[in-house]
Amino acid sequence: MNKFQKVFGDKNDVVVCFGDFEQQKHMKYKEPIKGKGMRTLFKKSGYETYLVDEFRTSCKCCNCNGGDCEKFMLRENPKPWKTNYALVHGLLRCKSGCGLWNRDTNGAKNIYKISYNHINNIERPMYLSRSKKSGTLHDVP
Repeated sequence: MNKFQKVFGDKNDVVVCFGDFEQQKHMKYKEPIKGKGMRTLFKKSGYETYLVDEFRTSCKCCNCNGGDCEKFMLRENPKPWKTNYALVHGLLRCKSGCGLWNRDTNGAKNIYKISYNHINNIERPMYLSRSKKSGTLHDVP
């Protein structure tokens, strides 16, 4: 927490927002995610902490505000007994032609936009909404 405070600032000046994804079951050979533990750690340290509804954050372009993103790059399949090639999951291209995106970076930028709008009492961007009236942030219990 001390290093986080040095880099990003004091708990009175910083708001921490997390996507609301929750891994139900640990994936074999993968490191477990630190979702709830991280949220609890920041909350106990006194940071204002929110959960953000991640709806459409990684599949809509953060640059052109709503263009659809698609997987496009093929690589050799790590499971060659299934098919020879597979689409790369982590690299996206905007169908509008505005650029290439790492899936996580695109999602993080869209989560930032949702958080910024909520903190400044601006409506959630329509391209990231489920419906006209949708909850965007939730207090972490």
